[in-house]
Amino acid sequence: MKLFDLVDYSIWLSAIVGIVFYRKVKPKSLRLLVIFICSIIFFETILPNYFTIDSKHYFQRLYTVVRPLEYTIVAYCFFDLLNRKKLKIKIILFSILLYFLYALFLFIAFYNDKYLGNNTSVIGYLLLIILMITYYKELLDSNEIINLKQSPLFILSIGILIFCCGNVIVSGFYLKVAQQSKENAQILYKFMNYGLLIIKSMTTIAAFYVAGKSCKISHE
Repeated sequence: MKLFDLVDYSIWLSAIVGIVFYRKVKPKSLRLLVIFICSIIFFETILPNYFTIDSKHYFQRLYTVVRPLEYTIVAYCFFDLLNRKKLKIKIILFSILLYFLYALFLFIAFYNDKYLGNNTSVIGYLLLIILMITYYKELLDSNEIINLKQSPLFILSIGILIFCCGNVIVSGFYLKVAQQSKENAQILYKFMNYGLLIIKSMTTIAAFYVAGKSCKISHE
């Protein structure tokens, strides 16, 4: 079994667990994440297998659209847990708007660029890192004791933070190693990115499971 297969299986499993607990998950905002993951599977895996697609540019264009949507959905999931100060809300909404405009600009201006999706993704990673740090700051300020059995968003945040921080670091290593050997840089990037995707999928599975089970706990 290849590492790439493990990535696919972990993503599919996260979608299956999300679907199983879809009607029970709390907070309900996580249902959007389930739909998002299922959509990603369709456009990444199913669609290319049934239609002739220019894979050289297709995935780069896809990620240019996907990353702003992912940031928006994650921000929405954590929105209720953030301190609802007007300035903070405006900053988050403004960052979403700017990110979509940035992605739209790249999509139009660099439509055939082979790094189109990568350029969009890095900004998304940085925005998600800032969002997760803001969330952790809110937790520290509230002195709330985290119960992992009832905190699906905290579990989800760990995977998101590891994935985004890891990808930013790996992107830096890629540029440095590529100066010596582009082939080695690509191998390093793929290996690290696949590992980070598996971690992210595993924490997403755990988050969906806890979100579904916490509904039962709350009624006991």
